[in-house]
Amino acid sequence: MAAASINLKLASAVAQFGMLLRKSEFAGQASYGSTAELVATVLSPDPHGDRKELADLIRVAGEITRKEVAAR
Repeated sequence: MAAASINLKLASAVAQFGMLLRKSEFAGQASYGSTAELVATVLSPDPHGDRKELADLIRVAGEITRKEVAAR
C-alpha cells in the first residue's frame, strides 16, 4: 500500500471505514486504529478540511465502539 497513490489510499480508508461501521464480514482484520493510520498518511493536501473531518469521524467511531465493548 506504500506505493499507492494518495487518492487510492483515501478511497481505501473510506471503504474500510464503511465496512467497519456496517460490521461487514468483509472487513477482515480492519480496525478503527488501522483505518485512522491509513487516513493519517493522506491528510494533506486538504484545502477544505474533508480529510481531517474523516479522521475525526474515524476516531470518534472507534471511541464509541470501545465504550460499547467495555460496557458489555
